[in-house]
Amino acid sequence: MEFLIFFLFASITSNVCVVGEDLAVLVTASETEQYKNVCHGSCQCVNRSFRLVVDCSHGQLQAIPTDLPENTTELQFSYNKLSALKRAMFYKLTKLEILNLSFNEINDIEPDTFSDLGKSLTSLYLTCNRVPYKERFKRALTPMLRLQSLYIQQCLEDIKDGETFPAHELKQMPHLTNLSVDLINKEGIRYGIKPEFLSTTFFVQDMWQNRLTMANNTDLLCPNCNTNTSHVVVPLPQQIEVFDISQLDMDIEVFNLCMCEPNSHKEFYMRQNKFRKIDGPLMGMKHVQLLDLSDNFCVNLSSGVFHFLPYLRRLLLSGNLLSYSLERDKPGLTFQSLSLLNELDLSFNRLRYLPSDIFKGLTGLEILKLNNNKLKTFAVNMQMTTRLNILLLNHNNLRYIPQLQMKQIDKIMHHKSQRINLANNNFQCNCTDIEFVRWIQQKTVNLVDDETYRCTYIDETTKNLTGYSLVHDLEKECASYTLLIVVASILMSAFLSILTGGIIYRYRWDLRYLYYSTKFRMKGYIPVDVDEDRFRYDVFVSYSDQERHFVVVDLLHELEESRSLKLCIHERDFFVGGMVTENIVYAINNSRKTLLLLSRGFIESHWCRYELNMARMEAIKTGRDVLCTVKMEEIMHDYLPLEVIDAIRSHTYIQHPGEREHMDMFWDRLYAAISG
Repeated sequence: MEFLIFFLFASITSNVCVVGEDLAVLVTASETEQYKNVCHGSCQCVNRSFRLVVDCSHGQLQAIPTDLPENTTELQFSYNKLSALKRAMFYKLTKLEILNLSFNEINDIEPDTFSDLGKSLTSLYLTCNRVPYKERFKRALTPMLRLQSLYIQQCLEDIKDGETFPAHELKQMPHLTNLSVDLINKEGIRYGIKPEFLSTTFFVQDMWQNRLTMANNTDLLCPNCNTNTSHVVVPLPQQIEVFDISQLDMDIEVFNLCMCEPNSHKEFYMRQNKFRKIDGPLMGMKHVQLLDLSDNFCVNLSSGVFHFLPYLRRLLLSGNLLSYSLERDKPGLTFQSLSLLNELDLSFNRLRYLPSDIFKGLTGLEILKLNNNKLKTFAVNMQMTTRLNILLLNHNNLRYIPQLQMKQIDKIMHHKSQRINLANNNFQCNCTDIEFVRWIQQKTVNLVDDETYRCTYIDETTKNLTGYSLVHDLEKECASYTLLIVVASILMSAFLSILTGGIIYRYRWDLRYLYYSTKFRMKGYIPVDVDEDRFRYDVFVSYSDQERHFVVVDLLHELEESRSLKLCIHERDFFVGGMVTENIVYAINNSRKTLLLLSRGFIESHWCRYELNMARMEAIKTGRDVLCTVKMEEIMHDYLPLEVIDAIRSHTYIQHPGEREHMDMFWDRLYAAISG
């Protein structure tokens, strides 16, 4: 589990009235009878529906007046200069139900400050003060048995020593439904519910304070999570229906998540965070009908993440980067279990291609949003999506719709209430696309804004795709081509392509090296003088993830710490934000040697082979002895690429010993090879 801390907000769908910062609206004397008792000088008193509301807000007051009416039911004291709350401060106000102390300068609250209000207070507002979540403050929160709304999110930037989440105190509030609170991350980050969420009901559970206890009692708490797979177990009250952890800027990887059953969870909002990897499966969510994972910059989505969501109706995945994850799902495993899904939103994902069976199993799908991507073709099997009503493919790079998909769409979407949007694509009007142009003009389906559809004609002009004469013009143009012209064009194009491709392939590494070397000179980088000792690094290490532990633990210690060599390691020394290719060439140019850690992982890595070829070009262009090779394991020559074989044959290599007793000699030889 990659989480350092996991916080879960759950909102309860109920008809609870949530009051914001300007809690009470004071009515005029013409609407209600003005309370006859005299309030404190800067406070207003209003008797509203048999409730006495005292408003002392925005008064620059440094203390709560002691002469307030004892039958006050609501006290507004926000935006003042109050700095501390003392014990017995409210002992006269035994009927007080709503207390708003938000936006003061409170930095200390004594224990038992609210003890006199424990049987009457239903709403407490301490928003945006400066009270740290220490034991002294938490002891002031009990006992408050009638409390329904608690707003204690503070205006503090840093987490102080001793601050912990008040999980124990919240559990002693049986009627609590509305909560605004700071979430304390052990890395020193303070999350909080943002102001726009104050109108929603929240329940907050501190998962990691009780992690050991939960781990020891997983069977008792969540029997449904007792599987062979390790899960983050989340025990929440059964009545929770809506979770919302949106817009908290959480930059984490979401692994196996299991909600305790039985539960009533129906909606789960996780949008606008940074969940770059979402693994699965998500369990204990069999009643969830809406899952919002939009705008998370997610790159890696597991194909099994949605397998245990049988009643999911809406799945929102827009604003991610799911091109790689969905392109590799050729069997169509990602969505195959969502037979009841009504809406799938994959817009704004930079999708370039979708496998044919990606939507296999979506028999209940009614709305499919694929707009604002980079799709060049739409060769998706739509045979099972027989209930589809809305298909959005606008703002892509579609050249045409294949004939099979045109037939499937005609069969599925033949009612006027069903819509398909193909606007703003790169359609072509040439000889191979006549059937597509004819399909558009026949209007067998309801095309949205079809009068705006444009296509690029044979002569590179842009024409209206729905123009009546377009099909006729295409048929005439295409019929004028002779077989000789077609064959000659194909042969000539093929010859030039093969010739050009052969030249580029033959000199591909020279061209790449020349390109980046020239680019560095144009940027003002001064090449290292091979005759002077002015290299930035002694050695650039080229390795795959298979050797990462060896490099980080052993190589850095032996060569950099013990033998004072300066190593260039890509995950530590590459320039952040720079292109990988540029970083590689720069590192090789500015290192005396390039050390290759040769293994099967090295051979399979595209970037490792790229680094090898750039180092070879550096040796050829500068005349320097650049390469130094360590064979980490025995590999048969039949499996080695030509450039690797050349590097081994033309340069002496060092064999990594398997036994510990030979490691000292290995490090000495490696140090001599790099320093020589």
